[in-house]
Amino acid sequence: MEAAKRSIRKSISILASSAQVWNVFTEPSITRKLGGEYVCDWKPGSSLSWKSLKGQMLTQGKLIEIVPKKLIKHSLQDESNNIISVISYAFKETGANSEYTILEAREDPTHEMTDEEFKDVERGWDQALKLVKETAERLN
Repeated sequence: MEAAKRSIRKSISILASSAQVWNVFTEPSITRKLGGEYVCDWKPGSSLSWKSLKGQMLTQGKLIEIVPKKLIKHSLQDESNNIISVISYAFKETGANSEYTILEAREDPTHEMTDEEFKDVERGWDQALKLVKETAERLN
């Protein structure tokens, strides 16, 4: 199959406030339940990495934009600091008492992917968002 550049967009409804879902990303004691933690000071332009529970840095990038409880946007970089993808998470509260959050995730790779690679990345997003949902809903 021919390779192409394309975006990945996923969303999931979570029975938790945007503050609770936000904490899944930004509070290390909660984020560790996902299998690691972000290493970041949460200021635009700062480096952002994902560190495994064993202390190994698995990804690196830069925080592009942050709006507390609303948006996290960051890049992923390769070993040569080339941007390979831009990822954003949008947090949207809904429900009569803002008891639900719609988490919208988007990844814009800067490189082309085959259909098989694209499907693998989509499956990874499905698993990751399911884990965020389960973690946030356990905070209730």
